[in-house]
Amino acid sequence: MAGSGYAQNWIVFVPAERDFRLLFPSPPDRFTAGDGSVAFKTSVEHDGYNVNYVVYRLPANVRYIDDARAEIQKRIVERVGDDRGVRYANEDDGDSGWERHVFRYGPIVSIHRLVGHRGRYYELEVSGPRGVAPLAMNTARDFFNSFHMSGVTLPGLGIAVGQRLEAWCQNRTDPFSHAFCRYSVCLREDHGQYPHCAALYRR
Repeated sequence: MAGSGYAQNWIVFVPAERDFRLLFPSPPDRFTAGDGSVAFKTSVEHDGYNVNYVVYRLPANVRYIDDARAEIQKRIVERVGDDRGVRYANEDDGDSGWERHVFRYGPIVSIHRLVGHRGRYYELEVSGPRGVAPLAMNTARDFFNSFHMSGVTLPGLGIAVGQRLEAWCQNRTDPFSHAFCRYSVCLREDHGQYPHCAALYRR
């Protein structure tokens, strides 16, 4: 787990299977989740609480998913072992530019995205106690956007041609969120134009 003060060991993470890559604030732990998915997880401490960043590689036998929200909710129930408190939260903040599904259960708020291509499915999650919901929501966009499946070009939210990095990250006001936004561009094919990415790839 990463320590407080945002002293992160940022990493462009690629698992042994080399089927995806994405930005983690520190090297993740690998384990099997309650729904059978292979999970990669790291946590960041903020104001005494943990914000969790997870990628779930869904089992290979998953059939075509046509309702991402229902599929995610079913898997949350399987992981936490209780279907009574998991509910969808309509977090309409006016920003329709990025896909996410938000759920609440007990004291936890979790933000999710399901990514799939030709029978391969991955679920991305950022979660934490409700007190850190703003930080979780701010960083979920950049965590999700940094995800790339090997051999697949998927449409996603990113910096438009000619847009400056600082303008793209301008609403990330705390140091951790701002760093997450700046480093998320380092997984783009044109990351060489951003000098700060060189240090990330040397780690």
